[in-house]
Amino acid sequence: MSKLTKFFRHPVLYWKDYFRKRSSKVGTSTVVNPSAQGVGKVSYTINFSGVNIFREFSYYLHTGESLEAGANHLDLWLPLLLGFRIPFLLIVRNEKLYYWVIREYQNVDVVYAKGAGDVGKVVERFPYIRMALYPSSLGNNIHLVRFEDIRHCFIGHGDSDKASSAHKALRMFDEIWVAGQAHIDRFLNKSFNVSGLEFRKIGRPALKRIIDSGGRVRNDKSLGKVLYLPTWEGSNYKNDYSSVAISREIISFVSELALINVKFHPFTGHRDAGLKNIRDQATTAFRGNQQVSVTSISTPILDIIENYDIFICDISSVVTECLALDAPILLYFPKDKVIELASSKMSFDDYCYVFSSVEELKLQIQEIISKGDPKADSRKAAVDYFIGLDETRGLRMKDLIKSSGSLAV
Repeated sequence: MSKLTKFFRHPVLYWKDYFRKRSSKVGTSTVVNPSAQGVGKVSYTINFSGVNIFREFSYYLHTGESLEAGANHLDLWLPLLLGFRIPFLLIVRNEKLYYWVIREYQNVDVVYAKGAGDVGKVVERFPYIRMALYPSSLGNNIHLVRFEDIRHCFIGHGDSDKASSAHKALRMFDEIWVAGQAHIDRFLNKSFNVSGLEFRKIGRPALKRIIDSGGRVRNDKSLGKVLYLPTWEGSNYKNDYSSVAISREIISFVSELALINVKFHPFTGHRDAGLKNIRDQATTAFRGNQQVSVTSISTPILDIIENYDIFICDISSVVTECLALDAPILLYFPKDKVIELASSKMSFDDYCYVFSSVEELKLQIQEIISKGDPKADSRKAAVDYFIGLDETRGLRMKDLIKSSGSLAV
């Protein structure tokens, strides 16, 4: 069949063949979704155009997340990994996230691989890479985890007692890289078998500068400046650790005593659409209150955390980050619903001032003001238990990548 005959009799087939042949020349693969008119819209399923073909890589960083979640996780890890100066290849499974990386991190080598077969093509092109790091535990990780010649290491995107921190699905990985002993204990306290897992303590390398600086000196006679960090409502009710439902009362009360800045979680409103515009609502509600400020949800925690003297948190990874400042932490623990946790060997009461209502929050703040932070000593023990001070200061993560990756650095 001639090309002209194919074009008139089978236009969809013609365009499929055209784009398939064209893509083989430019290092991309395409899929055509036929439109009602017979000519399809082209979208890439694999794209190597963001990769420097002259560079040799030591390991993969794989994310199967969507744009919003993926950008949040990559903003946590990419600056740190780039600082190690050990070349890596980022595999992205979402096309919008791929173009976000191209725009925001122009010095990162990134490939877009939509499906399982596309991931296989990436591995075929870089057969020497022997390690992969994973910042989240989505199901599409299996498309890379299935390759047995690669060592698969879960690094997560924060340390917390949320149920998602330790669950059965993580047994698919060869290694779990954790901050401190607390995360290992979360697994050991679960009912499932973890004997096949290897745990590696890496500390929290992103907190190294804060740890090295010795934290923030606060005035015990006042609250100083308060940072309120409510988490999102979770993917289901058992994972809803959020204080957002009483956030107006919390902000109103604290603003009578001190300056308070509020930073809502980027995922707020994912399950409860009524919370989608919560930052704008809070900004409007407290516009006339000079004691209250509301930070953009896209602002990284580590960019602002050092400016505050006391923290109000929900159960989430920000608790560990706040521990690095060695400042009082007021922790919201919901008692009006059943929640799932991945508990360590230290209870929240050991190192946080726990509250479940605004009235309890008032009592805890009064204790801090009148007694001068009575949990300061136990909090110091928690810092090492949750963060891993030696591993953080020594950049143990960098050493592991050097020794486990494909290149001798």
